This record gives sequence, C-alpha cells and structure tokens, in this order.
Amino acid sequence: MVVLMSERRPPEIRAGAEERRTLGLRLREARKAAGLTLERSAELLRVSAQSIWRWEAGATFPTTDRLEKAADLYGVSLDWLMGKEKRIGETPELYYPGEAPPTDEEMRLAMEFIRVLRRQRHKHADPPTGAEPPG
Repeated sequence: MVVLMSERRPPEIRAGAEERRTLGLRLREARKAAGLTLERSAELLRVSAQSIWRWEAGATFPTTDRLEKAADLYGVSLDWLMGKEKRIGETPELYYPGEAPPTDEEMRLAMEFIRVLRRQRHKHADPPTGAEPPG
C-alpha cells in the first residue's frame, strides 16, 4: 500500500486558503480584543511571535492543541475562531432561556469589561524582571 504525503498530514495543514484567512482574521481580532500584543501572545502560548504572525496572516494553520490554547487565552470559542459563530461571545450561555439575546450595546459593554479584566490579569501574571519576591 502506498501512502501519499497528503494523506499523512493532519487536517489543519490541509485546510483551504479561505479557512486559514478566516481563522487568521479572527485570531488577530480576538488577540487584540484580549488586549494582548503579538509578542505577549507568543510568550503565553509558548510559540514564536513569527508563528502567531503566520497564523494571523493565514499563511499557516496552528495545531489543534495550540488553537485550543489560543481560544482559552483570548476567551473565545473554537467555533467562533473557525467562523461558525458570527461574533465574539455569540453563544446561548450568555443569557437565560426565554430572555432576549444581548443587544450590540450590551455586548460592546461586556467586551470592554472583559478587556479591562484581562489587562489587569496580564499585568499581574508575571512579576517584573528583577523584582524581588514579596515578604
């Protein structure tokens, strides 16, 4: 049996240009919404800044593991990153059954609040270089 190289590649690599472009745009949007620089995202995801740039440019596709970690870091769903949801946070968990979905203004305010929380979390995540431990 002959196995072609394309059959051995993971599905992420075989994704079409449109899927890579959609993912790249959404990765960039989510990273910026989370208040993270490209370099800080790379550091937290334990990849090079060039890898993040290539994902966001649609040049390459992250592995499933890295994609899950990016979604967690940015606070978005994998479905949203892959273009299956229309906007960040468009999930039924955001409101109670029988309640109207959040308005655009409510979503804008919620996302701004989340950005503030994330900035605070990332400020305190790593002690400054050369800082002495408390105590």
